[in-house]
Amino acid sequence: MNNYLVIRRLFAAAVLFCLVAAVPAAAEYFEIDRFHSDITVQEDGSIDVTETIEVTFSRQRHGIFRAIPYKYRDELGKMHRAPIEVHAVTDEHGRAREMKVTREGNVINIRIGSASRYVNGRQTYVITYTVDNMLLYLDDRDELYWNVTGDMWEVSMAEVSADIRLPFAPTQTWTACYTGRRGSNESACTAEAQETQGAHFAATRMLYGGEGFTIALGWNKGLVAQPSGFMQFLWRINIGDNWVLIFPPIIFVYMFFRWRKRGRDPRVMESVTVQYEPPKVDGVPLTPAESGTLIDETLDPRDITAGLIGLASKGFLTIEEDVEEGLIALLDKTDYKVQKEKEPDDTLTPFEFKLMTALFPGDLTLASTLRLKNKFYKHLPKLQQAQYNELVRKGLFQSNPNTVRQQTVGVGIAVAIVGVILGFMFNPEGIISVVVASVLSGAAIAGFASAMPARTRKGVIALRQVQGFQEFMNRVERDVIERMDIKDVFYRYMPYAIALDVVDQWAEAFEGLETEPPTWYRTRVPTRAFTPRSFSQI
Repeated sequence: MNNYLVIRRLFAAAVLFCLVAAVPAAAEYFEIDRFHSDITVQEDGSIDVTETIEVTFSRQRHGIFRAIPYKYRDELGKMHRAPIEVHAVTDEHGRAREMKVTREGNVINIRIGSASRYVNGRQTYVITYTVDNMLLYLDDRDELYWNVTGDMWEVSMAEVSADIRLPFAPTQTWTACYTGRRGSNESACTAEAQETQGAHFAATRMLYGGEGFTIALGWNKGLVAQPSGFMQFLWRINIGDNWVLIFPPIIFVYMFFRWRKRGRDPRVMESVTVQYEPPKVDGVPLTPAESGTLIDETLDPRDITAGLIGLASKGFLTIEEDVEEGLIALLDKTDYKVQKEKEPDDTLTPFEFKLMTALFPGDLTLASTLRLKNKFYKHLPKLQQAQYNELVRKGLFQSNPNTVRQQTVGVGIAVAIVGVILGFMFNPEGIISVVVASVLSGAAIAGFASAMPARTRKGVIALRQVQGFQEFMNRVERDVIERMDIKDVFYRYMPYAIALDVVDQWAEAFEGLETEPPTWYRTRVPTRAFTPRSFSQI
């Protein structure tokens, strides 16, 4: 064998030795010499657990981790949630050890030790905690089924045992114990009921990494109080960990009472009676757009169309109908040319004034509805602001409805965002619950936005008039029309019919009567006969 081959084999053997030696050193830097658990069953069904874990470190480390499942599937295959409250971690002399408790998935992790301090050699850790919802209430007995060690340790345990103490003397007991990996039916252990109201359990062999020790003690029914349905519900939703979820219903209730106090219209004695004239406030008629906005607290496209026709009826503009012919009649496009006839003056409301300037900016005197279709939306915020402010000035609303809605939605969004940020900062383990609670809380606030604007008493009285006038236009009878000045009434009230969404009923009532187009309306389609219903579609 040449020297080169010898060197290669020696090198390979050295590498293999290092790899084999490194594995246990990395995986088992400590061993558990003794793991003992004292478990006390309380009369309310909870259990108090004291674990004494004696370990020997093979090299310096900061401490250990203890993982305790709090969501698990019991021996009957039913998923359980067992809230755990960790009380303390000490040494064998009762001196406190530094710890940090976190939750990850179905497990509570207890990190024991200090990041700035190392431990070595033999150490003892005493962990005390309380567990709820651990007892099984079977048909023939009540039972504690408990995984003493868990199966997440990557180290061996030389000695494992547990004692269960009961607060009563049962007349009959059942015991069982299991060892090995998850799902194993191995019973390398002893289970001995004791006369002192309890039982002692011990593994009869060493447990290796990934293996656990599970015990069961049953007793005759009726000795431990079974939790109420309400408590079981709280455990199912895990209220201890998901306590932030109580905020959405609390905020919803708060917003409901806030709406009752601030968002509801005041009550008035006036009822809705039929009105044959447009509503008036302080002796001055409300404009069609104001009537439409008052009834639904929103300036919508119907109100803007009503304002446009209202301006025409006042002589400020004329409307001309034109049809752009397509290849077939179905593709024809109807356009309306709006011509300015005179400059706006102080007889117009602020909304009407801004509507005129929006239609005819600068020196422009002609507008096309087809060309404005994709541009006019830019003017909506200013038109809404003018309309809402005017209704507030007239004393019909407590404050600007749009501002109230925006502020309410803004607060809802802010609550959701701030809640999520605080969750990431202070409760990262429960971030899912925090996000859900924050979003639902924000939605509970924002959901009241449309209901928060409130009219004043004066505004409610005006609303009753608007509703009465709407009722008249919706159910107008032919004999009533015939007693009126047909031509004057139809065109003068048409903008109100549009704003109050009764234009079809109003136009239908005039079908067959002699109505001529108004002076401010004309068409370039001579073959098209004028009818009140077609006019109402402007």
